[in-house]
Amino acid sequence: MNAQLSLLDDQPGRARATDPTTSVQAARKVSGGIEDEVRRVFMQFRRLSDDALCRRLPLRHGPSVKSARSRLSGRGELVDTGTVAKSDRGVDQIVWTIR
Repeated sequence: MNAQLSLLDDQPGRARATDPTTSVQAARKVSGGIEDEVRRVFMQFRRLSDDALCRRLPLRHGPSVKSARSRLSGRGELVDTGTVAKSDRGVDQIVWTIR
């Protein structure tokens, strides 16, 4: 069980620390690609909730887009606007903007 919990360690792009270097590099490239797309959407539209962001990237898996947004906000690249928007399910969602 402990081995399973440490599988993802703190490697960007969901690679394990024990993975070969090429796997870690590939995971970083995939992760960076999604983050770059999210940044571009925010540069164009400025203020978006997670659902609105996902609608702007229809070819990407929604949870992957939300994870990329979360990483960017965690690094301070995206910030909470202090406003909310209703999600597709009617729940309040934070509206984010690019710094």
